[in-house]
Amino acid sequence: MSENINNIAAEATAEIKNSQITAEYALAQIEKILADTQHIYEALYALRDVQSKGPGDLGAQGVAQGIADVVRCRETTNQQLIAFYQNMYEDLKKEKANVEVDPSVRQQFLDFVMATTTTASPASELPDFSEIWNTIFLGK
Repeated sequence: MSENINNIAAEATAEIKNSQITAEYALAQIEKILADTQHIYEALYALRDVQSKGPGDLGAQGVAQGIADVVRCRETTNQQLIAFYQNMYEDLKKEKANVEVDPSVRQQFLDFVMATTTTASPASELPDFSEIWNTIFLGK
């Protein structure tokens, strides 16, 4: 699962460095997040392999709960990333905004987002990237 996340992050970083950030880019990132369901399938396969000794088997319950927690945390991260890219998309649509963000500064911020999300543990609470973006760059 983490290898897949790292691959997506590496691809996204390469795309960012080789192109200008556009609304299409933000939408493409949302599509990638939505298409990345491998962790769910892995969790389902892991749950299938949990051996229970019957009702009250706390070990099997603990394993199942742990798997569910990992998926829940990953989905929370995905929701935060989607919200971030939605905000970015909305901001990019407003081409006549009062504030122009230097592309290199935007790149640095996206690198920060990628680094934060790819190195965070599954149970980590991530910052609200949209709020950071709006506060720093748009003065909202």
